[in-house]
Amino acid sequence: MRKYRTQTEIKIEILSYVAKDDATVSDIVRDIEVPYTRAKVYMDQLESSGLLKKLSEKDYKITEEGYKFLNEYKKVQRLLDLYGLSSKKKDD
Repeated sequence: MRKYRTQTEIKIEILSYVAKDDATVSDIVRDIEVPYTRAKVYMDQLESSGLLKKLSEKDYKITEEGYKFLNEYKKVQRLLDLYGLSSKKKDD
């Protein structure tokens, strides 16, 4: 069983997954272990924010803005880790 993840952590996982290759909601559900309805809601939110683009009813891809957002998020996460301010525990 996976540890508790915030909505933001799950959305970042979705963006990271789709950044590797276009994906369906079913791919996301299976690989990042989130319920279908929740994955769909988050993917729709990411789409309405301009970070994902729906290619068809089931297929999504990350947008250029999504790549930029993901890179900026990773920079902030590295800074938080560097200064010991990350909410992640060392053993996670």
